[in-house]
Amino acid sequence: MGDLNQFGDLGSGAAMPAFNAPASFNPYAAPPAPVKQAKGGKSAYRGGGARRGLPWENRKSGRVDSPFLGTVKMVLFDSSNAFKAMKTEGGLGDPIGFAFMGNVIGNLATAGYAAVFLLIGFFLGGDADGGSVAALGIGIGQQFFMALVQAGTRATIGMFVFAGITHLLLMMVKGANRSYETTFRALAYSDGALAFCGVIPCLGALVQLIGMLIISIIAVMNAHETSGGKAAFAILMPILLCCVSVGVLVFLFIGVIGAIVSGAGQ
Repeated sequence: MGDLNQFGDLGSGAAMPAFNAPASFNPYAAPPAPVKQAKGGKSAYRGGGARRGLPWENRKSGRVDSPFLGTVKMVLFDSSNAFKAMKTEGGLGDPIGFAFMGNVIGNLATAGYAAVFLLIGFFLGGDADGGSVAALGIGIGQQFFMALVQAGTRATIGMFVFAGITHLLLMMVKGANRSYETTFRALAYSDGALAFCGVIPCLGALVQLIGMLIISIIAVMNAHETSGGKAAFAILMPILLCCVSVGVLVFLFIGVIGAIVSGAGQ
């Protein structure tokens, strides 16, 4: 029996092509750094895929137990992750609904606290005749009615105007990496969560003011994937302009009064 070549005659026939690695190939080289900024100031990537959405945005899935309170908690106490998860598209219905609900609850709570203090002061005053009680009841009813009107106005007209100004300023500094809808959604969810803080007795308004300055900036920054400085400019500039305008009006008013007084003295 002759020699048995177990692997066959690999040497016969056409020769195997040789593998030549590219001259620039380096298996130990570090991967190239991602490009974070594209031309025109727009982000070159979008955070690695579709956003999962806030609990309020996923309430129809049936997998969220408390979509409203869950979103409030996430926006107030985990703002960065909340607005990294927020969907940047999908219509304005969800954010308007959330902002309206937050404003309704917060405004009604504030009106309720005010009514309690009015009742306490009224009955401690000792003038609880029939006409006064009726007038007090009408006044309290008007407070609750105006709370509902203000909630609806703020969640719609107020949000459209605020988002429009913010988005325009964001475009001025090339920080608007997404559409106006994204700005609206971010500010509406911020406002709804902050308005809910009206349930905190006495301190609700203060919490809303401080939170608006901080959370709104975080919301715009993460929703548009832009820098904190650009987001702060878009949020704070309208406030600064309002303060300057009020200061100028007060200064002019004092000047006019002073001129009238000095003219009368002569």
